[in-house]
Amino acid sequence: MPIDLISDIISEADLMFTPDPDFFNTTSILDIVGGISPTVEALLLSGLDEAASATGEFTITSGAITGSLTTSTQDIFPISFDASGFLESLRPTLSSASATVSLTEGIVNATYEFGDLAGEVVEFNLASFAAGGLQTLITWIDTSVPIENGALQIGIDTFLGPINGSIDFTGGDLDIALDTFLGDFDFSFDFDSDDQVVVGDIGFPLGDIVINFDTGNVELGAVPPIPLSSLSSDISLQDGIATISVSTPIGTFEPSFDLGELVNDVVFDTLTGLGVEASLLDGQFELLATRDSEQFQTSINLPEQLDDLVATVDQINGGFSLGAGVLSGELSIGQDNVFAISETVENIGGLLTTALGDILDLPPSA
Repeated sequence: MPIDLISDIISEADLMFTPDPDFFNTTSILDIVGGISPTVEALLLSGLDEAASATGEFTITSGAITGSLTTSTQDIFPISFDASGFLESLRPTLSSASATVSLTEGIVNATYEFGDLAGEVVEFNLASFAAGGLQTLITWIDTSVPIENGALQIGIDTFLGPINGSIDFTGGDLDIALDTFLGDFDFSFDFDSDDQVVVGDIGFPLGDIVINFDTGNVELGAVPPIPLSSLSSDISLQDGIATISVSTPIGTFEPSFDLGELVNDVVFDTLTGLGVEASLLDGQFELLATRDSEQFQTSINLPEQLDDLVATVDQINGGFSLGAGVLSGELSIGQDNVFAISETVENIGGLLTTALGDILDLPPSA
């Protein structure tokens, strides 16, 4: 049941999107800004030029930023921003906001009203979007990934920071645990009995060899099954096709299977079997999620969460200086989290002019 993001990303919304590799590999953030507004592009470039020779001192005290910036023309710009005050100003909007969201058979319908911003989402096919997106992401990966105890070991460096973790197929579910620059993500999707890969003609005398993801075994007919958790080797990925080396009592073989399609099917089936009803009224968020006989329910007071965020921002302190094209300083959140920061204006400018395909690590144009 392959669902290709490129051909069917949001079919229910009558919206088609076909990524153009030439666009991503020749277009930068600055190109997009210039296409929207040449004036803004010119101001941004001028600002980078000024920043390369500018000097400044900034302090952050309890989340409030103060300081000044002096340019090569000796223009002095005062800087003042109270982050806690800004967050507090969101309270009236948050307290009066309303929204409803439903997910049924993979289709999302929603309404929302946040101050002057209001709208609705009608018949958005989330299952196709999410499943197709993961499949397309996997087809972009051409590399060799180590497997330890049946789990793929992920180690990717991006311009925003590293992504490390594992994708585990061994426990009857697809368990994804990643440590990213945005935080830790850990979620799983159960395999069904038909989530199997039958290895074809490889000269095996006892019949087909089956990789059964639901049971977590490599099944060899009359030979005792081999647990996927016992596998430790490398798996190669190219255009979504995975090839893995499996040692059996009668020898070693290297089956290949479409990992992208497998992940697509598991995610699609999971989302189409999940029911969600959520609402937001007067700052109170309510969520009920059901799947088969399982049920998850939670209630969150968003104004109280905002208070917690303000309390965290109030613990942010630090100091920065800008000179000789380098922004450097130290930032602390409470007493235990201290971060040293040093970045050149040249690197920031380089990021703006780098092709999106390089930033996102997309494959080059054919």
